[in-house]
Amino acid sequence: MVKAPCNRTMQPSAGYPRTRCNWLIEHKKMPIVIYNMSRHCNFEDNIFIINMRIRVIRDLLFLDADPELFLDKTLEDVAFINKTLENLLGNLTINHRYIERDEQFHNLAETEWRFQAILYKLLNEDTVFPIKTDPQIIEPLKAITKETVERRKTLEKLCINEIDKPTAEPVVSVDELSELLKA
Repeated sequence: MVKAPCNRTMQPSAGYPRTRCNWLIEHKKMPIVIYNMSRHCNFEDNIFIINMRIRVIRDLLFLDADPELFLDKTLEDVAFINKTLENLLGNLTINHRYIERDEQFHNLAETEWRFQAILYKLLNEDTVFPIKTDPQIIEPLKAITKETVERRKTLEKLCINEIDKPTAEPVVSVDELSELLKA
């Protein structure tokens, strides 16, 4: 066991002592993974899993759980969800040939909304976690909230563009369709 600078005793992890600040440091180190066309990314399943993790955090905020046990993991999950949403948006944006692209943009926008609601609760409401009194937690959460707001704006623009985009497929007239059905 190691005594952390924030007066908490924690288990060492990966060869270094863990502190409340490590979740932010690890968050910044997470690479952004861009999939190429030959690598398959199942957007629907990934978004579903992120939604489940958001629900776990939401449920945890309503329970009377021990903050000493769950604070660090919750903050790590928040950082992970943020980076994963960033990755998914980047991958979905560059993948123009994905068939269900507009549907996944909408799903991702809903997920971003849920994530932003959790961040709001963490920052502004009384929860089991003593976050309001710790600037080492508040500032990174505010930064993540800003990133979420920017992604939501981007998603809103992309969703509108996908709806307004004219289809590139040829339109068959009624006369052509009746001729095709006669044959």
